[in-house]
Amino acid sequence: MPFISWNLNTIEPAGRWGAISFDDGGRRTLALLNDSKYSYDCPDNDLRLTVIRNVIFADHYSNRPAANFNFTDEGIQRFEYGVFVCDGEAEKSDIMNEAAIFNIRPAAVPESFHKGVLPQRKGFLSVDRDNIIMTALKFCEDRSGDCVARFYETRGEDTRAHIVCEMLNADFNVDFGHNEIKTLRISKNGEVRETDFLEDVVGQG
Repeated sequence: MPFISWNLNTIEPAGRWGAISFDDGGRRTLALLNDSKYSYDCPDNDLRLTVIRNVIFADHYSNRPAANFNFTDEGIQRFEYGVFVCDGEAEKSDIMNEAAIFNIRPAAVPESFHKGVLPQRKGFLSVDRDNIIMTALKFCEDRSGDCVARFYETRGEDTRAHIVCEMLNADFNVDFGHNEIKTLRISKNGEVRETDFLEDVVGQG
């Protein structure tokens, strides 16, 4: 679960962000982003992030076995968090994009000039809509050499996206429903077909 957005006094699992929305001369949203913690709660409209947790497992009834265990959050804890504020509701904002940037940061690899066949600048993958995010790109499990790419829509809007992947020789349009996840199978010759999480082509046996 990448996020949670709510107004209840409950503890919820989440990953990259949690948010609350409120009225302040109009609807506003306040979100906490983080890079490694996984639980939020919101008592009396105070948004809180759990930073240390030491239970062995989901121990709802305090029935712990009589044994020694290595607990989950022992030792020094290091993490980063950020605050994001925007107009409107969380689900219609750019929080998911900000959280993705916060959690998946580019790695710079210094390299000196040398001979090679590739140009000095080359695109890898581009999507022309900022509410469509790619979460996975990998080889198919059947070892065919095809690739699987997974995208989702982040803002609750029906969207047509133009996606280009030069590495796979693929250039195509995809229609997303609001908050829809799509998994696409891209063959070695650039043919694109929608598939499911198990990588079977939709509509085929």
